[in-house]
Amino acid sequence: MSKAMKLSWLEYMKIMMRPGVYIGIMLATIFSVGGAYQAIHFPESFQMRHVYSFFSNISELVIFIYTAKSLGDDFKFKTTIPLFTRGLSRTKVMVSKLLSLLYLSLTLAIVSCLIGLITSYIMPQEIDWFSTWSELGRICLAYLLYTFCVGSFGLLVTVFSFSMANTLIVCLVAFWLMSSLLKMVAQKLEGFRGVLPYISFNTASEVIQFHTLNISEFISMSGGGVLFLVLGLLFLNKRDLR
Repeated sequence: MSKAMKLSWLEYMKIMMRPGVYIGIMLATIFSVGGAYQAIHFPESFQMRHVYSFFSNISELVIFIYTAKSLGDDFKFKTTIPLFTRGLSRTKVMVSKLLSLLYLSLTLAIVSCLIGLITSYIMPQEIDWFSTWSELGRICLAYLLYTFCVGSFGLLVTVFSFSMANTLIVCLVAFWLMSSLLKMVAQKLEGFRGVLPYISFNTASEVIQFHTLNISEFISMSGGGVLFLVLGLLFLNKRDLR
């Protein structure tokens, strides 16, 4: 497993060497700072949740892109054969890819937390530091759960599509558009409403944006992530990658 951990760190460093990550973080920071300005000067209309939400909107797209690139680039540049034949099992390679995405999500969460801390310090009202630190802990957990679910799903899709572009499109549809469709179905089918909170495609964006992390959200994200990861590993180990 130490080789898998080492590979996951190398994969993470490879991600962090790409300028696109920093462009995404910069855009997310600009949006979040804009929300912070509104929260400081117009606290009756904007709260801290808006600051975190603005940052997470861009963070979702960053996570989609690098989830799609994680295995997609290996298929694109024909590096899958050396990758899967250098002493690591396919399972360990897949796990290392997912771990690198979790490191990325934690990086995004830390930046969001720093903006939140600075904003909380500047805001005129008295700060409840216990609540603030509890909120920051929930943010980090929310980002990790979100990326575990989305990353596992994206890797599963890439195992079938062999394509970064196709994986990105499927992730966008599944986690951004599917929620609206599921809510429309729930309006028509009353019995479906009780199931809706446990469907990952419906709850994912709410988890990373508002990080309330109630029981149904935790089950949907962790359960969905485990399901997608297990399916991805099963199909990856059966596929001919030549």
